[in-house]
Amino acid sequence: MKISIIKIGRGCGRWVLDTNEILQQGATGAKVQQLQEILTALNLQPGKIDGDFGAKTLAAVKQFQQQQGLTPDGIVGKKTQDALTCGVK
Repeated sequence: MKISIIKIGRGCGRWVLDTNEILQQGATGAKVQQLQEILTALNLQPGKIDGDFGAKTLAAVKQFQQQQGLTPDGIVGKKTQDALTCGVK
């Protein structure tokens, strides 16, 4: 599965995480792989892109959340998905 990256003015990246599901540690599948690809594009090192939401993906999600001023709980819910969609601050 590929992700969409669109450059919008002032270097803001837009990544489309194609899910309405909440992703968290223990989740597996294509949506997690897509998340890992986005985190890798943001240089957050989620580990191997294998569709397994393990400890390294959890750490990368928490780092992203902290960078965005979100609660670093490691859960990729609506607020985190919105932040990923809007790109980085």
